[in-house]
Amino acid sequence: MCRSKAVGARRCPGCKGPAARDAHNARRRDNRAVKAQILAWATEEPEHQKSVEALKVLPPAQAKEWARQRGAPAAILNPPKPKQHDGKAVIRQLDLADQFWVTPELARSIEAMQSLQGQHLREGSLLTGHLERTMRLDGHSDGSAYYPLDGPVNVTRIACFDNGDIAFHKPFAGLDTDCAEDYGQESAIQPVHEAAAWHLARNLGKRYEKLVPPCVIRVVDDRMGSLSLGVPGDPGDPTAAHLREEADDAAFFDCLVGQQDRHLGNLLIDNQSAKLHLIDHGFTFARPGDTINVSMLVHFRIQRGGLALTPHETKALRNVLRSHDLFGLSQALEPERSEALRARAARMLTSGQLEHKEF
Repeated sequence: MCRSKAVGARRCPGCKGPAARDAHNARRRDNRAVKAQILAWATEEPEHQKSVEALKVLPPAQAKEWARQRGAPAAILNPPKPKQHDGKAVIRQLDLADQFWVTPELARSIEAMQSLQGQHLREGSLLTGHLERTMRLDGHSDGSAYYPLDGPVNVTRIACFDNGDIAFHKPFAGLDTDCAEDYGQESAIQPVHEAAAWHLARNLGKRYEKLVPPCVIRVVDDRMGSLSLGVPGDPGDPTAAHLREEADDAAFFDCLVGQQDRHLGNLLIDNQSAKLHLIDHGFTFARPGDTINVSMLVHFRIQRGGLALTPHETKALRNVLRSHDLFGLSQALEPERSEALRARAARMLTSGQLEHKEF
């Protein structure tokens, strides 16, 4: 917090207000993001690699000056300001009966997430494809009514497209709030996390894009929620030798996104194509201190002595830290969660190992 000489070096009165405090915290997050990008840049430049350890302990302002004197790219030193979202476009999409769950902060997050959608071919079909019908997970069509079923924690329905594709819709209004609170979620953010996990995987590259089904935020049956493309496969054993490479990639992804609940029921194995698919990303983007159920994929990888990062994982982490806004997710995720994501990437890049014991 700032301290003013005009008032005897005491805390400025304005700093006690919510607006001033939020602005102060936003500046701190921005400064930490710049420092993380400087560290990623220095790590990649041979002439600066010896300075990385000293850089870690410098305040952001000094790290920025150090980088400026050594010719760091302007995009790192002065990243563009992210577009601000007011959430009004989200409110306009909601039926009156489907507005009870939305808060101003959540509306802004959803709007930011929606602004990132549509850049991938499969996202386009999810967003604009014609839905023939929706039905319960047990296969019974019942119009537009939603029913919670035994099995999934949250209300989930199958959406059937006229091109033969299916997708799984999880409305914001159908979340198990008690379970969400157990995982440290104070608002209905799980559908945002579902879409954000896909967006991150897509930006990490093909290895990760193929693991996570495309997912968008869309209104279905007058209810807004996440809509994830259906993929072939059944729950199974990911430790088989022919799945080892994909399982290791999945373990890295779980560590990066802060997956809180990767049990064997939220991954699918397609034996025909020998592919592994990761589903259910509502309990991700955890913050320090949040509940953790160790990802089974991470557990299996470590059992095989795979704690060390691979070259392509190191490259992926550098790309995360080079992105000033986390590929746009800094506006879609709650501030503490986007900061935790960046911090996990920085710690793994520094240690050269999976970050698996805590968030």
